[in-house]
Amino acid sequence: MKLKNKKATKPALLLFIAGLFSHSSYAIDKGKLAFAANCKACHALDKFSTGPSLVYIRDQYPAQKQAEFLAWVKAPGKKNPDTIQMPPMGHLSELTINQIHEYILLVSQHVVEQQNKPKFAPYKPPAKTYPSVTRGYLPFTNPASIIVHLTPKLSLAWDSNLGKLRYAFPTFAPFYGEKKREQNKQQIIYSETKDSGFNFAHGQAVDFLGYQFIKGTPEFSYQVNGYHVKEKVRLGSTQNSFTREYQVTRLNSAHTQAQSITLDLSHTSKDSKSSQIIHSDGRLSNNVLHLTEQQARRFSVEVVLP
Repeated sequence: MKLKNKKATKPALLLFIAGLFSHSSYAIDKGKLAFAANCKACHALDKFSTGPSLVYIRDQYPAQKQAEFLAWVKAPGKKNPDTIQMPPMGHLSELTINQIHEYILLVSQHVVEQQNKPKFAPYKPPAKTYPSVTRGYLPFTNPASIIVHLTPKLSLAWDSNLGKLRYAFPTFAPFYGEKKREQNKQQIIYSETKDSGFNFAHGQAVDFLGYQFIKGTPEFSYQVNGYHVKEKVRLGSTQNSFTREYQVTRLNSAHTQAQSITLDLSHTSKDSKSSQIIHSDGRLSNNVLHLTEQQARRFSVEVVLP
């Protein structure tokens, strides 16, 4: 009788173990994507880059110190005086940060640091190249916003929380603390006024998938409300314009009726002058671009600043 019970429970045990591996694989995959979007630019596997290596992080925060890792990522201090301080990652959920930690532990296991002890040389900013992407303090936008430097005179604030461009500003604009809002506002030369650009994204959570450079041009990728959006950002036809190239596809679109798509480009420009909007497809009315799903699959919008 006992033998039968053991045989009966064996398949259930195997399914339980398989479920654990499946959950672990899913968490690692999510951690890998989140690491690529938020950490990879500053942290290499086995040597110091802009920040410490993953091997160093593994040794400082092993599995039993996940809580300490979580606290550090949310509110980092400055351990090494000769390096730049890591920005807080408060825009990430605790689950995502824990998945990043698990991914770091996995890829760094059995890896040896190239130096016995990390030697943090004085930080030297890399030579400026254009276009380039960085993170840093920006007013009037979410902490998860990304700076796209197009030229030495023109940069853009792209918000990964909302999945849209927020504003344009001179590359070396002297932004101040949040208390000096008026001084900061004077630096902005173009600002889009709607929190949601696409009509299908209104009031919906954006799942930011990261960005990549394609032939030197940054391309942002995100999903929202059943749509997948890719957006390349590049310099426009003049030194005083910028272009966004979109690819919008509906997920699981089989057997569903096509929807009309709008992109709200309502904006304000410096000195109340209007910027010119040039679009490759669709119909523009009162700064709102109307598109069919077919047109939205590939189109571009150029903003010519006054």
